[in-house]
Amino acid sequence: MFLFRSPSPYGNKSPFGSMFLSAGVLSLAFGLAILIAPDLLAYLVATFFIVMGVSLLSTWFSGRN
Repeated sequence: MFLFRSPSPYGNKSPFGSMFLSAGVLSLAFGLAILIAPDLLAYLVATFFIVMGVSLLSTWFSGRN
């Protein structure tokens, strides 16, 4: 009954491998950019807080209606 597995659309590879690779490369690039230009960290953190704030406000607004 369980002798054969259904074929995966990804073959033998998992889609998570490429996700970890791209996230790792992106993290490494951001880390090196921050080491080269420390002022960049302030812009990245400020952008993160702005995006998070807009997301929270839009969620609150959509839940209110």
